[in-house]
Amino acid sequence: MSIDFSLSPELEEIRIQVRAFIDEVVRPAEQAIDENDRDSLIAGIIKMRT
Repeated sequence: MSIDFSLSPELEEIRIQVRAFIDEVVRPAEQAIDENDRDSLIAGIIKMRT
């Protein structure tokens, strides 16, 4: 007996949306934060929340 670990279509769509958000918003912000100071870190976090 095997277990099916595949995602439902709804969960797969959420996974795709989360991946896109990470690629489009979080990673670019991470690079900018790495290059700047603490104030930029806080501003980046606030910007991602909105």
